[in-house]
Amino acid sequence: GEWRFASAVAKRLQSLGALTQGDRRATGTGGGTMEAFSIDDKYGSKAADKLFGYIFLKDGGETNEDQMPACVSEHFDGDWDKFCDAAARDLTRGGLDYKSFSQGGGKGKATRDKGGRIKVFLNRVLGVPLDMQGWLVEFFTQLMDEIINKAKLEGTFSDGIVDLAGKIINVIGSETLYECPRTGAKTIQINLETDRGVPWSDAQNILDEHHTYGVENKIDMSDDKSGFFIRNSDKLVVLVLLSRTKTMNGLNCFYHLICPHTGHSSTTLHFRREIQHKHTKCQDLEKAAIDWEKRFNTAATYCSHGEKCKNGRNCGFGKRTKKHHIISGLVLPFWRS
Repeated sequence: GEWRFASAVAKRLQSLGALTQGDRRATGTGGGTMEAFSIDDKYGSKAADKLFGYIFLKDGGETNEDQMPACVSEHFDGDWDKFCDAAARDLTRGGLDYKSFSQGGGKGKATRDKGGRIKVFLNRVLGVPLDMQGWLVEFFTQLMDEIINKAKLEGTFSDGIVDLAGKIINVIGSETLYECPRTGAKTIQINLETDRGVPWSDAQNILDEHHTYGVENKIDMSDDKSGFFIRNSDKLVVLVLLSRTKTMNGLNCFYHLICPHTGHSSTTLHFRREIQHKHTKCQDLEKAAIDWEKRFNTAATYCSHGEKCKNGRNCGFGKRTKKHHIISGLVLPFWRS
């Protein structure tokens, strides 16, 4: 229910900011605030299509353990079909089967509800048992994260106006592209380089400050809830922090990650079950420090694909440093080009 409400509010506030100030983040929906709940977009629609394809059509093929939501192993003995059958039964009883979700039974087509697939899904999911609600929303957000990460990897991701994130931002240079002979106004290209990496010493300081904040505000941020973990898929050491602001039913139950090469991911939230399912608690901090620094230093030169990446040095996926080109000044005459 909270996700449905927050999604609707985030969408309305973004529209209001775009109309009144030309920036959809102007009303406080950008960065680490309600942006994480804004799921009514093309990526959310694709995730919903994929979710219903998995549950009703079982067209996911061979689904490995890392792709399954944590609830499958915790509550369904790792039986994927058992989870899909239970989810399909509860959704149908709640008034949403695959046919009503996608007109004519075809994937990717418009629904009868003009409000869109996400609104239909979030409204009808309120009619299923509470446990299943949580599992479905968790699975949905997991699929959406995968789709967004794939789009970023392919260079097709777009989230509109963005902030330049980085611990260090350097101006490499600037160039005047055009100067109006009548007014003297200039079109200027500014070249920036950002470094978003977090060294081990800074990560330790962040964790210490995080624990201090928890003590001062009587929030349980002990090591079993926040700390250094190892991601099971690629053995990457990450810092997991309990979110201070995002709550569900009054409880702090969302987490965000800090990686040595990409820094904070405060706009992507994770459930506790997802952290436990995909990560393992670090037991040897000395080895974790070595692995962290190794990834931190390597990412300054190479992308996440390593030295043998087919795109070579041009690939920026997972690199610490990113180059940005900003066009400023007289831009309206060249907007279409």
